[in-house]
Amino acid sequence: VRKNLEANFWLSTHCKHWIFNNREDLKVFNAEDRKIFSDEELIKLRLHYIQFIQNLGRKLKVKQRVIATALVFFKRFYKTESFITFDPRIVASTGFYLACKVEECVVSAQKMVDHGIRLVDPDYPYSSREILHMEFYMLERLQYDLIVFHPYRPLTIFVADAGLKECLQTAWNLVNDSYCTDVSFLYPPYLIAIACIYMSSVFLEKNVSQWLNNINISYKEIIDITKDILSLYEQQSRVDHEEVSLLIHKLHQCRRWMTMAPS
Repeated sequence: VRKNLEANFWLSTHCKHWIFNNREDLKVFNAEDRKIFSDEELIKLRLHYIQFIQNLGRKLKVKQRVIATALVFFKRFYKTESFITFDPRIVASTGFYLACKVEECVVSAQKMVDHGIRLVDPDYPYSSREILHMEFYMLERLQYDLIVFHPYRPLTIFVADAGLKECLQTAWNLVNDSYCTDVSFLYPPYLIAIACIYMSSVFLEKNVSQWLNNINISYKEIIDITKDILSLYEQQSRVDHEEVSLLIHKLHQCRRWMTMAPS
């Protein structure tokens, strides 16, 4: 089962272009922002815009896979760009619009703005036309790599294989949460799925040690993924909404200064 799940992934652009060897390699993301914001501040800003995408998905009642793909596109865009040069609001909404197309859940840009974005953020400053224009920039920054492999399919297969159907919903929720972290840039989807099954088994007091031994995976990688997801919950518990508002204000000031600065 595992070999079949891995085969297509290792040959994909997802694997070749968007899986990094270590965490240090991820520092190329948001490079210019790192001169202005600390790592902790950048995490808080990113979580804010991730929540924007998640709320937009709920308003428009799209399937979870669309939201997951939109989050991946949003984060990938900033491999070569920064929040101070491209407003995360339009990048997030354009990524969502593109994800709807890719995942065959088409929503018009106008409907997305009128029935989704305006309800999530009444102060959203962009039009549907600007989103359509931004789509071309996003495609370039994504290197036209639009096929995203997610942990959802391996998760359902592994849960059935392990006889742990009672763990499915908890593990599914953990996969959703994993998109708020960097694990999708460091590990293949099937390992993320296994880590989420492992975490759910701990929460629900199920013994999966024999199953993990049978599938012959690296315990270290499973534990590392687990630590990343648990770290997310710690980060979320420290989020101060007033502080985030100040960070957003600082970001908008930086953006205004950049547009006014002489070339």
